[in-house]
Amino acid sequence: MAFGRYFRGLTSYDLLGNLVPGVILLIVAIGFFPNPPVPTTVGGYGLFLTVAFIIGSVLQAHASIAVGEREHFNKTMDSVEVLPSLQQREDGTQEGRNDAADENEEDDNAVCWDRLAWDWFHPFVGPVVGWKRPPRGNKLDDVILVNRIWQHMVDAYEIPFSTTSYGVLYHVMLSKVDNIDSPSRAIRIQALRNFHRGLWIASWYAFSFITIAGLVDFLFDPRDRIPALGWEYTRPAYFEYWEPIWHLAVLSGFGIMGFWYLSESTEEDYIEYLFADYAVAVGDTENTFVLGTESELSLSGDVGMLREDGAEESDHTEDREQG
Repeated sequence: MAFGRYFRGLTSYDLLGNLVPGVILLIVAIGFFPNPPVPTTVGGYGLFLTVAFIIGSVLQAHASIAVGEREHFNKTMDSVEVLPSLQQREDGTQEGRNDAADENEEDDNAVCWDRLAWDWFHPFVGPVVGWKRPPRGNKLDDVILVNRIWQHMVDAYEIPFSTTSYGVLYHVMLSKVDNIDSPSRAIRIQALRNFHRGLWIASWYAFSFITIAGLVDFLFDPRDRIPALGWEYTRPAYFEYWEPIWHLAVLSGFGIMGFWYLSESTEEDYIEYLFADYAVAVGDTENTFVLGTESELSLSGDVGMLREDGAEESDHTEDREQG
């Protein structure tokens, strides 16, 4: 039963972010065998998809580290103005997030060349040293919604306004807008972001494998012994069906560049819609109320009613006419 519930919970996040990149990299990988193990039965296809999903999950874990640290969310949350409902400091002044934001303001000119170098080379070196990239990201236009979001978090979840645990804030907002039956726009864009990110890292692995295979084929002839390993070299199937092999390396190189920049662009869109979807979800919640079983609702003033002919009349006017 639990197994069935899990697969009913699979969403586009799992299919686009994990399965598709895993299938692509697995197809690339089996092409390096002299006789590729292509599945021909239902069980074989099931095993192929299972292995592809596992590979895709590993690719996503690697990609989430390789992209480096972004600060779109942090800087936007820090840009909030002073909230009037918050407690005052001991000196009588109110605490605002802009105090912390000013302290963390970086000198853009000092890191200009460093940032430019990362922008150009990150697609190729990111999978190896991407986590060493300095945090990047700008304040988003959704800053106009941040006051409302902070107010709701402080009142509804009792989250301290002075907190710097941005991961907690991010998870709370994502849980609020996540709905399998009716996914929000942020969740859909997140799935596209993960799809692009997974294809970026899959293209990088494909480029690496093809480059290594081309180098080995250049150094050794078929049936040569590979030193240190003692293996007999056999040409991969790619060299039988696709010549020259460097065409595949160029194709995967374009995939690295293209999917990297697509991932970067959808990342900012995802965070923007996360703010918007959360603000809408909070607004819908605040416009509803629930009465207990023993609660009474009292109304005063004129109560409007709609007649069958579509005209509106009030109980107060009707009572006065009968009197």
